Amino acid sequence: MNLKWIGIAIGTSAMAIAAVAVLDHYRCERYRANLLRNLDRHASPLTQNQTW
Repeated sequence: MNLKWIGIAIGTSAMAIAAVAVLDHYRCERYRANLLRNLDRHASPLTQNQTW
C-alpha cells in the first residue's frame, strides 16, 4: 500500500510539471502570434515602401 501512494505522488507531480509546461508553451505561442500580427506596426520606416 505504501508503494501505491508513492506512485500516485510521483504521477501527480509529473502531471503537474507537464501542465505547467503546456501552459508556458501556450503562453509563448500566443505571445509570438501577437508579435507577428502586429509586426507592421512595429516595423522600421526604412523597411516600408517609400516614394522618393
